[in-house]
Amino acid sequence: MRRNSANSAIQLIRRGFAAKSHLSGEKRRFPSKPRIDLNSVLKSVREVNDAIRLFREMVAMSPQPSVLVYNKLLSVLAKMEEYTVALSMFDEMRHSSFPVDEFTMNIIINCCCRLNRVDFGFAVMGSFLKKDYKPDVTTFSTLLQGLFLGGKVAEAEALFKKVLVFKLCQPNDIMILTVINGLCKSGQTLAARSLLREFEKSSYKPGVKAYNAVIDGLCRDRMIGDGLHLLPEMSNKSIRPNVVTYNTIIHGLCKDGRVDEALHLLSEMPNKRVQPNVVTYSTIVHSLCSFSRWNEVKYLLLIEMVDHKVPLDVFAYNMLIDMHCKEGNMREAESVLELMVNMNVCPDIITYNAMIEGYCLQGRMDKAKEVFDCVVDRGLKHHIISYCSLIKGYCKSGNVDEAWRLFQEIPRTGLKYTTVSYNAMIHGFFLEGRSAYGWRLFKDMKAQNIHPDVFTYNSIIYALCRDGKVDDTLHLLLEMSDKGIQPDVVTYNTIINGLCSLRRWDDGWKLFKDMEARHIHPDLCTYNILLDGMCRNQEIGDAFSFLGMMEAKGVIPDIITYGILINVLCKVGKLDDARDVFSQLPSKGLQPNVQIYTTLIGSLYKEGLDEEAKCLLNEMEKNGCAPDDVTYNFIVHSLLKRNEVYEAMPFLEEMYNRGFVAHSANVSMLLDIVVKGEGIDINLVQVIKKVVPQL
Repeated sequence: MRRNSANSAIQLIRRGFAAKSHLSGEKRRFPSKPRIDLNSVLKSVREVNDAIRLFREMVAMSPQPSVLVYNKLLSVLAKMEEYTVALSMFDEMRHSSFPVDEFTMNIIINCCCRLNRVDFGFAVMGSFLKKDYKPDVTTFSTLLQGLFLGGKVAEAEALFKKVLVFKLCQPNDIMILTVINGLCKSGQTLAARSLLREFEKSSYKPGVKAYNAVIDGLCRDRMIGDGLHLLPEMSNKSIRPNVVTYNTIIHGLCKDGRVDEALHLLSEMPNKRVQPNVVTYSTIVHSLCSFSRWNEVKYLLLIEMVDHKVPLDVFAYNMLIDMHCKEGNMREAESVLELMVNMNVCPDIITYNAMIEGYCLQGRMDKAKEVFDCVVDRGLKHHIISYCSLIKGYCKSGNVDEAWRLFQEIPRTGLKYTTVSYNAMIHGFFLEGRSAYGWRLFKDMKAQNIHPDVFTYNSIIYALCRDGKVDDTLHLLLEMSDKGIQPDVVTYNTIINGLCSLRRWDDGWKLFKDMEARHIHPDLCTYNILLDGMCRNQEIGDAFSFLGMMEAKGVIPDIITYGILINVLCKVGKLDDARDVFSQLPSKGLQPNVQIYTTLIGSLYKEGLDEEAKCLLNEMEKNGCAPDDVTYNFIVHSLLKRNEVYEAMPFLEEMYNRGFVAHSANVSMLLDIVVKGEGIDINLVQVIKKVVPQL
């Protein structure tokens, strides 16, 4: 049986090798040549053809090179992953009775296992056994690895048990690691941990690599707590954790969102005489970035890594640049890029994509395009992300035609459209009000078998709600469910807002209930939309009850929430209640915005409480909240309605000084004053002309 397996292996080897080289064929003998230093020649083997030429020279030598030289050549091929070539050489060695030994056997078994033919590996071992070559710990470790690679976990466990029971060899660190690593990678982490425990009770002591393998398996299986418990166990057994141990646990913690625990572990490393490396910092920094904890990112990258003499690699620089770009600090991003180049760290496409997106977020499309154009000059290829960022930027800045030109350019560069690229362009068309183009592109997207996602539908739903076609959005909501696309909180917020804007309160509430039934958690925006609907319907008692329900659910109202309440209270003439809500804002850690100040100031003037209104206007300025054109127009309108034209004059002057103009309602009243003209101060006319462009 084993002989048949071996012969099959040789046939397979010969077929594979004949297609690759000129090694097979009739063996030629050459006249003896001067001896060459084979060890030096072996070091010069860089490609498979070099190895084949050297083998041919070795075959022609007389006397033959030692088995050690042949083994070195086979090892070189194995390291080059030219396993089939190595097996063909071994086949010729076997037929020509060239010298072999246990090392030859182990190399060939390894090649078989790497080709996922562990059965051939066993056949090779059997043929060597017949010639009285004994397998050693390397042989069995290699076969165990081959079984695990082939997914034959039960057979691997059975072989390992035989090794231990029949004492076929003395297990070493490599064998123990092979078994534990194999079990972990096959999803049997708990079995690997149990085996670790058994080893601890025996004479076979696992090392740090075995513990690292188990910790890695536990972390991948989201059993991070169990992985953490192994750290003190290792110390108690005088097994010193290394940087790989810590990096593995830190990666698991960060992946689970437990970045604070990862930071604690990082601070512990120097006390354990373990030096963090770039992988340690990069893992934590990446996690901190996902939580927008930029100050800690800066500290780790610019202070701690420098203090520990850990050089920043391209990945670390990219995260630093990306952080600055997301914060809108493009000068800092440019400085980091310059430093990166000066430190001989080559920027990659990810670096430039971050810069492009950063400029696009600021609307600096000329700079974004400049970076985009320089990518090819730097010997890099554009990524689809580069195009997506630019398309989004141009759409946001109102240049949809340039975005469309770039979108059409994508396939000509060899790149393929993605859902994200379609989403960017569809959103741009709908945002611009070019709905026909948006719908056409949506249909084309589906025709190209590029699947729309929740962002695609959200763009369309937004446009439909803006155009008052809310019923169409309800049909799209059903279509999403049919296609297995889960609506998100943005989807529901947009439709609920659309329904409430059409005063369809009941339908809005039904959708809110449907949202909760689908376990899509409403956010603060959802609650504000519903609260605004109640207030516009003047259901003030229900609105305050709803506010209490929000707080009971742990939803913390923001300044917009209180602005909605203050606005409705002022509208219905409950100025005292509005003042009361306003006075509570500082205790809630909230700063009134310009809309809230404007609403209250306007209501105070409307009620004739001019002095209180002026005090609030001064307070507004002192708190760093500058009045806007609406504020001044509101004040002027209230005074003009009371025919207090001259009292409005200082505010009209201030409007002019701040570059504001009168709103239409005020323009009409001011024009009437000018047209009547009787007994009007010329200075007042001049002031009116300043804020009324029509004059």
